Amino acid sequence: MTGGLRYAILCALVGALTAWTVRADENSADWGAFTARWECRETGSSTIPASTDFKVRFNFKTGQSECPEFTKALADARNFRDVDYFSCFQLFSEKMRIGAGDWCDKQTTKTGLCTSRKELNAKFNSMLDAVTDYGSFALKNNAFTPFNPGDSARPPLTTAERTSRGFAVTGWCYLSGPEYLDGSFIKDDLPGLLKKSSCEPAAIAHEYVRLLLAADVPQAVCEKVPERCAQRRASIRHAFDLLNKAGLADNIGDVKYLEPVRPECKTDDGLDKRLAEIYLRSDKLAGCVKQVENDPKGEMIGQEGRATGTGLSARYNLNRRGDEALAEDYVSDDGTLIKAGTKVPAFEASVKLSFHPDGSDVASGAIQEKYAARARECYGGEPAKSKLRGPGGEHLQIKLVDPDPDPKKPNASGPFVTSIAVPASEMRANSALWNPNISCPVILHETLHILGLVDEYQETSDGAIVAADGKVTIVDDISKADKGSKTFKKWDCRIYGPADSMMSGQEAAFSAVDGKYDVAVCNCRKIFDSSPTPAKNCKKLIAKLKVGDTVCPKGSLSEHYPTWDYKDTLRLTIGKPLSLDDVIVSITHLKSKRSTLLYPAQFRAITRPGCVDENKIFYLCAREAYKTSRDNLGTDRCGIGLPKECKNGSSDWLR
Repeated sequence: MTGGLRYAILCALVGALTAWTVRADENSADWGAFTARWECRETGSSTIPASTDFKVRFNFKTGQSECPEFTKALADARNFRDVDYFSCFQLFSEKMRIGAGDWCDKQTTKTGLCTSRKELNAKFNSMLDAVTDYGSFALKNNAFTPFNPGDSARPPLTTAERTSRGFAVTGWCYLSGPEYLDGSFIKDDLPGLLKKSSCEPAAIAHEYVRLLLAADVPQAVCEKVPERCAQRRASIRHAFDLLNKAGLADNIGDVKYLEPVRPECKTDDGLDKRLAEIYLRSDKLAGCVKQVENDPKGEMIGQEGRATGTGLSARYNLNRRGDEALAEDYVSDDGTLIKAGTKVPAFEASVKLSFHPDGSDVASGAIQEKYAARARECYGGEPAKSKLRGPGGEHLQIKLVDPDPDPKKPNASGPFVTSIAVPASEMRANSALWNPNISCPVILHETLHILGLVDEYQETSDGAIVAADGKVTIVDDISKADKGSKTFKKWDCRIYGPADSMMSGQEAAFSAVDGKYDVAVCNCRKIFDSSPTPAKNCKKLIAKLKVGDTVCPKGSLSEHYPTWDYKDTLRLTIGKPLSLDDVIVSITHLKSKRSTLLYPAQFRAITRPGCVDENKIFYLCAREAYKTSRDNLGTDRCGIGLPKECKNGSSDWLR
């Protein structure tokens, strides 16, 4: 689940717990009406209400919606350019969508008139486009979020609101919004809640640091409005002090760590980066794995309380298998030569994959056997077998473990099961869906997701389409948008890797380590108008070619194919046809560009998961991978606290 979607769903749930109500108004055959609770703390002297009911009308046949009070609040917010009310509008837009679905469910049961919730959600104009437009407007005007961390809310939290927030702290381990930073709540309620919470204090601390990081302001904004920035960062330090006193000091560290690097500098250009580091260090899922050599069970990565630190779930067992001698000289990415015979650490990452037909959760014996064999062939074949290496030649081997054939039995040993669907026809593959004819480069890419690595390519397909009438549709192919519609790509905060990284271009990565095969052919095809015209007796000329001939006869055409798969290339024969009307004259194995399929940080992230000190730069850059900005119908602000190495297309963050 992406961060934006998780945020939206949980925001909606928290909204439900804060006593917003849905009341049917059946005064029209095609129109429904309900009221939803609007909440927006710290509205100050603006005309935007802090807490009230807004009435929403919608047509369940067309998806048209009306909420005059909401529309007015959006317009009023633009008059207060210094304040960023985006989270208030985003939360209410989710309430509108869910409220319409609830109303529709009731009408379907009572009268059968209303469409299904799924159909309605596809049509219902949740005003996401208008909210996103406002969100972009607020950011461009250097607006600050309205709730100042550590201050007490205005108006004060009600008893019901304090109760609902307390429930989240004690049972959910997820704090949905800045209202949890209310100073009186932290001082008066949080100490007692921590003692009876089912959540680990580290998990709650991590959530609080996430909220403080979201309340921070990018350094570029601070340089434009230094006085306001200094006030906000002082409030963040105050909130940290309150959290330490409330009982989280062991989890988020000494507040002195947040003291200004240069007190005389109003913009304090180090706070955002230190906040980001604390966010990593407070992550209960990022515990550094201990390396135990030849442990028969290995270390299970991805169980309760531990992931890899990249922000992506992982499901594998890590084993330190002792040392092995290099079979040949190894040249690291920085050019260091490591001689053959040198002993280097060896690791094994075990994954447990269960394959089933798409649309069914039940594993199929035939499908399991076929794709397990395919995976083993890829893991045990070249280049994966010998080219998953670290900067010093360290070796990683991926091993496939079979799941228990009885799905009702618990996962007694080994890594957690990863369930993978196999559709009947070609679709866009992911770590939970493999195409029928999936290639080894794609299998390895998707398996590396299971080992915790994130995507590094620019998303070009997944996103949203907003039609001219405002209808928002989430799709996996924005190229299908009608003329006049606007399209928005998901995950635009992502930091891109170099073209030959396994997580940005797996085919290029395979070519970089295996070396490309240049296949030269002679033929008689005139492909372009600008191509030379072959002689009339061209076919007779190339038919006379003998094994050993490397030059095409005059009157024929020469072509080169430089990116052939290794196995397909081995099947080719010099002097034999490549297709119907050409002849192969040479096959040249080009020199490899790299010695490993993995960049150093990728290797460390797999073999040293959760180790913040070693992987800090990689973790901070990687955690942007599944964020979608407000400009693209998301909820995030990209890149707060990122190190300078996080540059698109660069390998700096992978070193």
